[in-house]
Amino acid sequence: MKKRTLFIKVPGIGKMEVVIDRLSGLCAYGPTIIIESELDGKEALETVIHEYLHAMNPGAKEQYIQEHGEALANLLWQLGARVS
Repeated sequence: MKKRTLFIKVPGIGKMEVVIDRLSGLCAYGPTIIIESELDGKEALETVIHEYLHAMNPGAKEQYIQEHGEALANLLWQLGARVS
């Protein structure tokens, strides 16, 4: 998958840039998160949610982000959400 950039509106932040590239996931605690371009399926959805939660909760512990991100990804996956 080649590099691509998406922009989403986020409450409290405004416009957030989402870059699909070659990292597993990275939150710069600003208006940009980066997701590995080779991820697909549920792993891609979990990573997007995980990094988004970091952006929205910069002081949150990793365990909180991991648990809530996985729970939300599972729910959204069951409802048919997919990253394309």
